[in-house]
Amino acid sequence: MKKMVRLFLCSILSSPCTAYSLSYGKKDSIPEEKLPVFYLGEIFVFAKALEHWVIPPSRVDRQLIRAERSLTVAEAIKMVEGLDVTVGSRNEARVMLRGFRPNQVMVLVDGRPVNNPYYGTTDLLSIPTNNVARIEVVKDVVSPLMTTGAMGGLVNIVTEEPGDRPYTELFLTFGSGNTRDLELRHGRSVEVSEDGRVYYAFGISRTTSDGYPLPRSFKPVGFDDGGLRDNSDYDRMNLHTKLGYRKGSAFNVGLTGGVYLSEKGIPPKEDGHARYWRFPDWDRRYLDLNATWRPSPLWKISGKFYLDRFFNRLVSYKDRSYSKDGIKSESTHDLWDYGTMVELGFIPNAHLETRAGFQFRGDMMNRRPDVGEEWIRNSLKTGNFSLSQSFEMGSLRGTASISFPFSVNDSSVFTMSLNPQVAVAWDVSSGFSIWASSGRLTRFPTGHELYSSTSGNPKLKPEYALKYQVGVEITRSPLVKMRVDLFYNDFRNLIDRPSRRELYRNFEEAYTAGGELSFNLRPVEMLTFMGSYTYTGGRDRTTNTTLPGIAHHKACLRAEVSTEMEGRLRVRCLYVSKRYCDDVVLDPYFVIDIFGEQRIGHLTVYGAITNLLDGLYEEEPYLPMPGRAFRGGVGVNF
Repeated sequence: MKKMVRLFLCSILSSPCTAYSLSYGKKDSIPEEKLPVFYLGEIFVFAKALEHWVIPPSRVDRQLIRAERSLTVAEAIKMVEGLDVTVGSRNEARVMLRGFRPNQVMVLVDGRPVNNPYYGTTDLLSIPTNNVARIEVVKDVVSPLMTTGAMGGLVNIVTEEPGDRPYTELFLTFGSGNTRDLELRHGRSVEVSEDGRVYYAFGISRTTSDGYPLPRSFKPVGFDDGGLRDNSDYDRMNLHTKLGYRKGSAFNVGLTGGVYLSEKGIPPKEDGHARYWRFPDWDRRYLDLNATWRPSPLWKISGKFYLDRFFNRLVSYKDRSYSKDGIKSESTHDLWDYGTMVELGFIPNAHLETRAGFQFRGDMMNRRPDVGEEWIRNSLKTGNFSLSQSFEMGSLRGTASISFPFSVNDSSVFTMSLNPQVAVAWDVSSGFSIWASSGRLTRFPTGHELYSSTSGNPKLKPEYALKYQVGVEITRSPLVKMRVDLFYNDFRNLIDRPSRRELYRNFEEAYTAGGELSFNLRPVEMLTFMGSYTYTGGRDRTTNTTLPGIAHHKACLRAEVSTEMEGRLRVRCLYVSKRYCDDVVLDPYFVIDIFGEQRIGHLTVYGAITNLLDGLYEEEPYLPMPGRAFRGGVGVNF
């Protein structure tokens, strides 16, 4: 990939990419010439070299995604330090980041925000990985040039863009619960002029399952009798295409489109008061036009326009038969999201860069509570003006930025905020770096908080957080790397409601604080250890209680053995401590997964055992997670 501009404060963040890299300096078990080469397709790009980042984010690259055959983004980022992915009552995977709630964390795909415009959350199970080049989890101050509303951080998903070498890959997987997955990817570029190339890429995947197995220790509670989890089946189809033209590093224009279609059940809670729900339709369709132009070495202009449609139909049934005759109600959401981003960069020399940007996002939210009832139509507009200055002077580098996010609701009430941010890093010596950052970030109320028929409050103020972080990274050799980050987040004007039937209000103040340790060790050529530990504490100052849903302790360990015959065996361990969820205390859990892979020319054979100990655990109250499961597959790549 061509050399990219240095990263401004906002884009750079907290966790180490290193903890999720397969190797440091050594030749990987997969020969380089057999790996596809691709450019990265996001409009707002990250710097390529680590030394050009002020605070690097946690990174999950395609090599790691492929090694563990993670089919969704939810699976791919589950081991990232400081982050908790949980599957809730709507069978959607949500993310908490350093104690921030799911609607306070933004998810981007190639710079396009994909959070549900009504609830403000993102179902990470609905984002497949078959076309993902890398995922970056940004946990500290977030670039105002990238997004608005990422008060708690962001998950930045970058899709692949073909390089000079074409690639084709076909993979077929089978697993427990009659789970089947078929993936096809292809991409190439064609030279059309001197330094000019037309490129295209497409991917299609289809995953079906009868449901996931419950652990043998699960005790029936009346409506779920063990075996496969009741109503946990699904059928997912994803189609992604990309077409574009690039001329060296001076010009790149691309058009991306995609369709995601899903039908899925929602497993009932195991609390004796089950709701029998299904999503017969959960659809997403989008178009994304982006361009980058560098008319001279001094100037860079980037722009994007996107259109996104979410459609889902939630059906409630009388009992577990889920028959058409037993339908109680059928609600429909038809949500439209459109927006634009423009960024101007001025680079007078190798040590300075100034960026100015503007963003706008419009949300049209159409809801029908039941068949035959009137549609409820609302809208919400948000945007941002921002200015950022980056510098590099010898071993010192940093960024300072200021942004003015704004929001306009249905009543034409205009609200604006002021968010300053700063970050600085110092390479004290070779292999030893320290950094610090501070900033204010804002989140405007979601459509549900403003317009819900039971709890909506159009007079809500935006909530905001004051975020602070210090960190250090030590690299003794390509074999040893360690990083420590300490953070403190002060929440103000938090939006919540005393009960589901009362209005949302700005009445909470809270804080979270903690630290993250990550490391990567390679004691011998074919053995690698990657691990992390996270402590997160926090309290609600209003009620003087522990913040709900936070795991105070999270520990991850990966051990990988590779062979000269292009084989790979990986063991993955995850420990999560107890969590307080309102009146329920969830027990801690420990999960072990094993992955194996063998390459024979263009052929790859894969196998895995997840939840090896068949432990019974819950990520959210009364929702048991899968027990021991097996899967295996075979793939061909060229």
